[in-house]
Amino acid sequence: MEEKKVVVVTGGNRGLGKATCELFLERGYRVATFARTPTTWHEEDEDFISFCCDIRDRVKLRDTRDKILAEFGRIDALVNNVGVQGEWRKNIDVLPDENWDWNVDVNMTGTFNVTKIIGSELLKNENGGAIVNIASMGGLCGIYGGTVAYCSTKRGITMMTECTALEWGPKNVRCNCVCPGPIETEINRARYEMPGVREGRANLTALKRSGEPRDIAEAVYFLCSDRAKWITGVTIAVDGGMTKTTLNPFVDLS
Repeated sequence: MEEKKVVVVTGGNRGLGKATCELFLERGYRVATFARTPTTWHEEDEDFISFCCDIRDRVKLRDTRDKILAEFGRIDALVNNVGVQGEWRKNIDVLPDENWDWNVDVNMTGTFNVTKIIGSELLKNENGGAIVNIASMGGLCGIYGGTVAYCSTKRGITMMTECTALEWGPKNVRCNCVCPGPIETEINRARYEMPGVREGRANLTALKRSGEPRDIAEAVYFLCSDRAKWITGVTIAVDGGMTKTTLNPFVDLS
């Protein structure tokens, strides 16, 4: 019987990360996840383990990596899902320094830390592996009005994706990036329930609906699968056509 593959998903305690973990479990993977807060939606079993770990903490990351390897023995895929937004609607001249630092520390440095410490385990595999970074449509085009920290770091993730693909490609490690469009999750549901927001965001897409976490998880799963074995270094917008129809400097996404 073929040994189950192992995927590590950061931020699997809720939202897109949770949906991604659920899908990989359904498709027969063993799943390891970690976040700053505990994962409570799934009991740990022989195919699922979770840890508390801040991706800014390199010492804790190494410890978490070692625990995953001790439990599962290998890592075949990595999904860098953790990210933050911080304060929106604060233009450069009034943006708090700590907000810029937080976005850089988590979105950029945190993603780098996980890729270096955990993603590098894929280099040891005979058949390599796959990494998928989660960025944002804000990593494809600037969003009007006070999003410089968020958009800059998400754009940085798209370039980190390309560099990782080039550096690790000779070892058959692929790296791609998914940029989600408007997705309703438990994290932002209060905003979506404000008058007109759900309908307004849906109307900004070509498909006239907001996405679901499963939509992103399916794209991530495909890029980690052997069906995508000739795809690396690319950034894919999974946004219902939003970036093709409306995303420009004059669109207000509040």
